[in-house]
Amino acid sequence: MGLHHASPVSANGLVYFLNDDGVMHIVKAGPKYELVARNELGEKTYASPALSEGQMFLRGFKNLYCIGKPAK
Repeated sequence: MGLHHASPVSANGLVYFLNDDGVMHIVKAGPKYELVARNELGEKTYASPALSEGQMFLRGFKNLYCIGKPAK
């Protein structure tokens, strides 16, 4: 899964790992490894994902991304 400076985060039974190359691996929490998704951010990142009110914020070297529905 590559080098990691970012800490993993967990929400809704899933664990999110963002590696230094900006690749997010999402696995189900539990005793058995089950990859749910793999997504590429398109830029390097050393920052941990931040979760707030149903949104995930990802900070790359050049951009800040928000994934999720706008907060009400």
